[in-house]
Amino acid sequence: MQGYRGGNRHSGLITPLWRSKLYLIGLWLTCMAGTGMAQQKNQAELPWYVPQRASPSRYMGSSNVVEYSSMQDLAEKLANRSDKPYYLSIRLDNSTAEYWQQLRSLPAATGLAVELADSLMSDTLVQIIANWSELKRIDITGLTSPRSFTVVTNAKGEKVFGLSVSTKRLAATGWSKLRSVQEVLITNEINISQAVSVLQELPALESLTIQQFMGKPTQDVPVTFTGLRRLRKLTIAGGDASWDYKKTFSGLPNLEELIISDPNIRELNAGLPFLTKLNRLQVTVFGQLEMLSKLRLGSLTNLQTLYLMSTRTQSPILLDSTLAGLTTLQRVSIDQIKLKEFPKSLFANRGLTYLSMPDADLGTLPNEIGQLAALQELILDNNPLHRLPDAICQLRQLRRLSVSRCELDALPAAIGQLTSLTSLVLTTNQLAGLPTSVGQLKQLRELNVAMNQLSALPDELGTLPNLQIIAAFWNKITRFPVGFPQLRDLYLSDNQLTELPARLGTSKRLRTLLIENNLITALPDNIGQLDSLETLGIGGNQLTRLPPSIGSLRRLTRLDLGMNRIRVLPETIGGLTSLTSVSLKDLPISQLPASIGAWKQVKLALFRLPLLEALPEEIGQWQQLDNLTIESDRLLVLPERLTDCQKLTFLAVTGRRLIGLPESVGKLASLINITLDGRADTLTGQGSGRITVLPATMASCKKLTSLLILNQQQFDGTEAMQLIEGLPGLKYLTFVNCGITELTGIAWKRLHASTVNLSKNRISQLPAAIFDMPSLEQINLSETNLPGPLNQFFFRRSELVLAYRKANE
Repeated sequence: MQGYRGGNRHSGLITPLWRSKLYLIGLWLTCMAGTGMAQQKNQAELPWYVPQRASPSRYMGSSNVVEYSSMQDLAEKLANRSDKPYYLSIRLDNSTAEYWQQLRSLPAATGLAVELADSLMSDTLVQIIANWSELKRIDITGLTSPRSFTVVTNAKGEKVFGLSVSTKRLAATGWSKLRSVQEVLITNEINISQAVSVLQELPALESLTIQQFMGKPTQDVPVTFTGLRRLRKLTIAGGDASWDYKKTFSGLPNLEELIISDPNIRELNAGLPFLTKLNRLQVTVFGQLEMLSKLRLGSLTNLQTLYLMSTRTQSPILLDSTLAGLTTLQRVSIDQIKLKEFPKSLFANRGLTYLSMPDADLGTLPNEIGQLAALQELILDNNPLHRLPDAICQLRQLRRLSVSRCELDALPAAIGQLTSLTSLVLTTNQLAGLPTSVGQLKQLRELNVAMNQLSALPDELGTLPNLQIIAAFWNKITRFPVGFPQLRDLYLSDNQLTELPARLGTSKRLRTLLIENNLITALPDNIGQLDSLETLGIGGNQLTRLPPSIGSLRRLTRLDLGMNRIRVLPETIGGLTSLTSVSLKDLPISQLPASIGAWKQVKLALFRLPLLEALPEEIGQWQQLDNLTIESDRLLVLPERLTDCQKLTFLAVTGRRLIGLPESVGKLASLINITLDGRADTLTGQGSGRITVLPATMASCKKLTSLLILNQQQFDGTEAMQLIEGLPGLKYLTFVNCGITELTGIAWKRLHASTVNLSKNRISQLPAAIFDMPSLEQINLSETNLPGPLNQFFFRRSELVLAYRKANE
């Protein structure tokens, strides 16, 4: 689903509902961005089994990495795996016969990554993997050997000053038996010329990637690929190797896809005419961006997909000559390349269906844009266009139009002629209104006009039979139309609405309603009829009550009621039995109804209620509760039944009057983080909290990793440390501004914390036994009564040792 966020300019606190909205922003930005040809098809991600301390570069972006410490450990993990296909990474370094035998006994992998420490890849490896009938992919890289400066010869026969490096060589024989391998990647630690010569034996090879890693020596390689006539895809990525593309490409008559970065444009121009079957081309330029205007693509008579991209800002260039002669293009993406003008040579491609040109610095679009009659997607984000030409309304096949951040102050009056349009994205412009002809967009499903100057939406929008998503947050809208039979997601936060139409209750398909930061004084009484509603954000309004029917929203999972004038929640609110996330912020509520005990699916809860005096005992019925945050200066105690929430991992309570935790807190066996903040006095800065001790049962919270006690008047830090001695997982211990005066009687060697914060206390002496802490790495002793050398934050244990010696000289 494409999604949008509702703003909350009044608060910096990230609530559970806000996390969901930020996630929706990410989806929204994704759908506005153009998709390049290089994006891979979605596939189920296979696990990588990698040796410990392996280079992470190959696995970046993978969330499914399993480390192994030895071949025996690997064999055991593979035997216990539930997913049968897998990728395997190995490192070859003087491998023994035993190693080869262990590798031979492993189940066949689908992909293999080989790190070569040896100068030569063993034939034995090729013999072993020849039996892996499902092996599709091989990545081969090497550990860089020592290098020295020397004089080398480049592809043009010129003597130049460069690096001498000993590259790795692949096994010379056996490759013809790897009948299933379709993809190979090699890096610049491998002898590329030798590698290509032996990889020609692979009978099914279709894709070859030559990766030149930054910071590693590149090779001048006049490679001929004559033996790779079956190759369909070639990627030459990174580095600045000199290539004789004419010689390389002449041996690739069946190449269909070429991905190349920072090529020598002159050499590339000489080689491209040999790629007679090329239909997909991606060129990325990092330096000398002006050279891109000298690229000549007219010889590619079958090219259908073109992706040109730069990664740096540069002076505007012309691309007309680059694209001249092309007539078969169907998809074009020109990304982050500033242009002097729209390349009119594109108009010769009458079959063009996709055009993306964001960040091109275009000031106008030519009227000839209307000649691209087959165009279905047009993305022009972040260009100072100011206006769209009327000719754009001739694109009757257009399904998606994205013109965000283009300084538009009006749309063509005939925009309604785009009768195939399903998505219209106009965010971050200066639109004060929309033409009434938008009511003719009968296929429209998504309308995004967020962050404009709109005061109203046309009534005609309500008649659109397929409109599912409206994002109009951060405008000046005072009235919302009625209708919208298919409306699914509505984002109207940060506007000037004073009410919602009563007919909104008839929107049976509505799943998301975000109307935060408006001027709404009441919700429609029939809001409970929104049978499909899952997310409701109504914070930052002027509501004084909630209609009882709100309890009928049985599918609601996220609720944000923050910053309203509601004093009492209706008992019927307990009917929200599907809630998983709830946020009640800055409401004048002193009591919560017992009926909220029925919210048994809640996982995240935030109660920032200044007047809250107690939580109902029924909160103990929240068996799925994982994260609970409470802020109230009137709350004295937490309900004892809170400790029935066995899945609770995070508990944070802020308030001046809280006197302690429930005595049975030790029952919270899953608890990982506890934060108790008594607030600092605004005048003196001293702690105001009333907590003095922790419950004895806290010693049973064996999973506790972080304990933060802040701003208490007379907290007994010594007793607390004695209590938590021996907690095996405790890593972060913080007692800040708690009135602690001494650190005696503590078995420091039993405290496992690695980071300790004792700042803003009245400690005047540091016991030598503190160095008995086995895991101590960092400690904050700033703003205490300790001598100058010790009164600071120590980032390393060794720094503390030196300061201690200096303070005791």
